[in-house]
Amino acid sequence: SGRTLAIATEPGTLFVLSTFDGAMLWSQRFEGRSVGTPLIVEEVVYAGSHGPRGSHLIAADLANGHPRWEIPLDGPLLGSPSPVGDLIYLTTREGSVYCIEADTGAERWSEPLGAWSPPRPDGARIYVACRNPWSGDESPATAGLLRITLSAGLPFERTVWGPRERGGHVRLVSRLSVGLGFSGVPAAGYPLPGE
Repeated sequence: SGRTLAIATEPGTLFVLSTFDGAMLWSQRFEGRSVGTPLIVEEVVYAGSHGPRGSHLIAADLANGHPRWEIPLDGPLLGSPSPVGDLIYLTTREGSVYCIEADTGAERWSEPLGAWSPPRPDGARIYVACRNPWSGDESPATAGLLRITLSAGLPFERTVWGPRERGGHVRLVSRLSVGLGFSGVPAAGYPLPGE
């Protein structure tokens, strides 16, 4: 953030430093090793740990390291969590995407989507790279981009794009609406978001 820098070392220590003079404000040792990249949002720092008790996301006060909450995850944190309003989105190395309430650590939802990138929000949607949900194959040939349209923090519609094709376009692999399962609507010529 503007005044502070959070660094997690792999052996399992979270350091919070001043960006003004590099002075260490505090450090905290995790039970296991640090995973992912810490995230600072306002006066809270979020960090991942993985140890004998499993994988967790930890929230601590930025000023002094006092723990606010800790929640279990199905695997180590992948990359950095992404904040959207009062929610935190994250991906685990198991391929699950989580939506967490930033203040309380309550899990709003989680889905095993085969994701292999951290979520990237753009306001009304989040994007994650994922494998083809039908293939079970993680090779780049079947990798796609998953768009989750959000409604009050809940996943409303998910669209999975397939691998990049000619002309910067991608093939739509499937569309999934909550409660309906894969409807399997193949199509062609969908542009990759942001391009």
